[in-house]
Amino acid sequence: MSSNPMPAFDAPFAEDDTLLARKLLDEATLAPDAEQRIDARATRLIEAIRAQASGIAGGLGGVEEMLREYSLSTKEG
Repeated sequence: MSSNPMPAFDAPFAEDDTLLARKLLDEATLAPDAEQRIDARATRLIEAIRAQASGIAGGLGGVEEMLREYSLSTKEG
């Protein structure tokens, strides 16, 4: 790992990331019932994926398997 951090991205034509993110988050509002439906569906999907992956590679799969293979402390990670 290099001791010199990469310089921040600077493009004269691009809006500041912080301002852009704030603007997008402010515009991304949903009705509370829609948020609840989305949360419930996401929870069901995650539970289904975890249940299906429990028999694969000793319960590891997807991101967990990748992180085990390529630890963040390695060059590849």
